[in-house]
Amino acid sequence: MSRIIKTADRVSQFAEKNLKNKKEFGEDARLAFKRHLNDLKRSEKNDPEFPYIFVPEKAEDIIELANKLTIAEGEGNETFTCAGFQEFILGSLFGWVHKETGKRRFTDSYVQVARQQGKSVLNAILGIKCSNFDNYNYAQIYCTATKQDQARIVLNEISKFINADADLQELFEIKDYKSEIIAKLTNAVIRALGRDTKSIDGFRPYLGIVDEYHAHKDNQMYKLLKGGTRKLKQSLISVITTAGFNLNAPCYELYKYCRRVLRGIDTNDRQFIYIAQMDEKDDIWDPKNWIKCCPLTGNDPELVSQMQEDARKAKSMGGEELRDFLTKSLNIWVTNTE
Repeated sequence: MSRIIKTADRVSQFAEKNLKNKKEFGEDARLAFKRHLNDLKRSEKNDPEFPYIFVPEKAEDIIELANKLTIAEGEGNETFTCAGFQEFILGSLFGWVHKETGKRRFTDSYVQVARQQGKSVLNAILGIKCSNFDNYNYAQIYCTATKQDQARIVLNEISKFINADADLQELFEIKDYKSEIIAKLTNAVIRALGRDTKSIDGFRPYLGIVDEYHAHKDNQMYKLLKGGTRKLKQSLISVITTAGFNLNAPCYELYKYCRRVLRGIDTNDRQFIYIAQMDEKDDIWDPKNWIKCCPLTGNDPELVSQMQEDARKAKSMGGEELRDFLTKSLNIWVTNTE
């Protein structure tokens, strides 16, 4: 007899359905599902230390917005469709709110997945939502990275969504020469900033996007963004990254902290976490396990086959080629491959 899912919304359904799915999700992802389901129970108890409630309608709003976007890159236009894990991430970030104020629960988000798993697209969706469709005027939204060229990657993804949709073109003005986008409904500004930007102090980000945090040598950009949110009643700092090979970097420290939160060692009800990676006992060279760190690639046999070719080459060459494959394709933190 199949298990009856009692929860009605798609975010909670996904969490309950995959809570014990060890074939497709690693322990950290399953702990994120468990955390969501446990928090639903905590919410029902009217615990003053947990003043949050999950509102499915708010989760549906951003998921439906995402599923109406158009992908223009490639052979032809197609409608974007969120994968289940993407719905879980987006729905969680916007569905959980304070019971009394209605303000979003999560002020910080850490998402770690392998490359080519829709990282920039997820951040682009957040940018579109928070700029024009979140009932907030004059929002400051920043896409940040170690260099402005890298920071523009997310900005370019937002531009592509806008340029592919006539309705969005009327609602946004792209100022490519200034590395910014203006939201006409709310007068919000989306801007790309690198550490090499001349002045990065004094910002009050409603949404701060930190792209590929693993490449940051220090937490300067993160601290500047976070410091600027202190007077805002609702804001979000979004880190979406792959693993890296600098275990002294701030991203690795944040990664370790988030894993402690998932395991209940540390407590932080304002920090959202989703980490897609294999478990310690998994055979990293078995393609069946790659879906855990590559939730999009793992569902496409053709892409898995291409990844197998990359794996054989990396394993044979060793050195930098192997280290790059382990960190970027398999989302494993590693210092060296000797």
